Amino acid sequence: MIETGQTVAVGSPMFLLVDLDPMRVKVFLSEEDYIRLDRDDPVSVMLEASPEMLFKGRVDRIDITADERTNTFGVQVLVENSNLFLKAGMTARVRLTLDVIHDAMMIPQSTVLYREDHQEIFVVAQDQTAEVRQVILGRSEGGLVQVVQGLATGDRLVVTGGQYLKQGDRVRITEGP
Repeated sequence: MIETGQTVAVGSPMFLLVDLDPMRVKVFLSEEDYIRLDRDDPVSVMLEASPEMLFKGRVDRIDITADERTNTFGVQVLVENSNLFLKAGMTARVRLTLDVIHDAMMIPQSTVLYREDHQEIFVVAQDQTAEVRQVILGRSEGGLVQVVQGLATGDRLVVTGGQYLKQGDRVRITEGP
């Protein structure tokens, strides 16, 4: 029934039904991340408004083409929301674990010296001198980078001042703060 004064356009929806459980979160991935994405990858969602709460999600839909403007791929994540805490329009951070590299050797990115055609680090040799090592790097995470080749377990890495060293310089080891 339409009351006086109300207008309704034919074919326009009168109201919108929204199902909030589960909640659908859409994220966009770069091509580099997209090619490593798998439907079974672990997903966690954190709300900007409530960062202490973490919600588990699962990959539901993966776009098969990139957005022409951004060159990113859309991924839809479903998050269980039986308590209806999550609301449409909320801002969230989504963490997708794309790869798990077991026994990865990670070092501070700041210890790597970038040369024209290679990367190198300094380690402390048995005689307390600086020894330069060319390294091959892998993935990075935050301020850390994976060393794929050139560093062994037990090597003592020079973490500060490497840019001032040359092969054979005497090194003094100090304890951290």
